[in-house]
Amino acid sequence: MLRVISKLFLGAAAVVAVLATPALAKPVEPPPPPDNVTILDQQGSQVVFTGPLGRIYASVGSDYFIGPVNEICLGNPPPQTTGIAHQVGDGTWHAEIPNGGVERPVVIYEKDPSLDIGGYLGSVCPGIAGGGPAPVPIATGTVIQQARQRGLASPYWSYPGPQQPGIYRNSIRGWATANDGTRLRILASVYYEVDADGGLELFSELTKVQPVG
Repeated sequence: MLRVISKLFLGAAAVVAVLATPALAKPVEPPPPPDNVTILDQQGSQVVFTGPLGRIYASVGSDYFIGPVNEICLGNPPPQTTGIAHQVGDGTWHAEIPNGGVERPVVIYEKDPSLDIGGYLGSVCPGIAGGGPAPVPIATGTVIQQARQRGLASPYWSYPGPQQPGIYRNSIRGWATANDGTRLRILASVYYEVDADGGLELFSELTKVQPVG
């Protein structure tokens, strides 16, 4: 499921919190970034960059899909986001969105609770790609997006596949307003590890849309 996310809505998989580990003895020169990533600054082993970051949520058992369906199905790139990456003493790379996250608009759709992300997108994307209308969202709002990763062999932009081995966490938290005016609290998160063979171990996943007031 998460490999589907990576292929359909590739993001700057920005990363698990910077841990207090020893710095390298000398500055590290990261691989050249692709055209959609810009290195803003480098101080020793720490790199500040901007890159595309998109996150979508639709856990099995939830009635909701969170994410801009039309943009995803048409392959439009996600927004640019600032990230901080650094190489730690064991040679691996950690990164995160700094300053507690970034504000993002959120779009919410209803779905069959038996569908995961890949199942839902597989049910709607062929029609959209063929020129049909996108599903009508039930609510829109604003959330704070956080994303972290650790244990990467190299900065994410140097990896040719969907997601390189490492540990990933990302989440959104905020508010939305339903079409009938109901105020909704939004909370979604995922925590998983990608192994050397591309296999995935899911530690936790949550998609919660809750009326308040």
